[in-house]
Amino acid sequence: MSFPWAKHYEPKQPLMRWLVKDFVSRFASFRGAPGLGAMSYVNATSTRTEGDGRTFHQETVEAPGLSLSLRWEEL
Repeated sequence: MSFPWAKHYEPKQPLMRWLVKDFVSRFASFRGAPGLGAMSYVNATSTRTEGDGRTFHQETVEAPGLSLSLRWEEL
């Protein structure tokens, strides 16, 4: 499974800030976490989607000096 838009999508800081403030911060695991308010936001230089939709799915975002991958297995 792949999302065609992912190859052309460039996360923007207003969207990232909204996701943290109004979405992520509402999860019990993150509610009141001081690290959320101390986060730095950088512009992504690339995004990539990998996986077959059955055994694993992975999203990767890269920025200068940073790489973040989220991977789900045994779908």
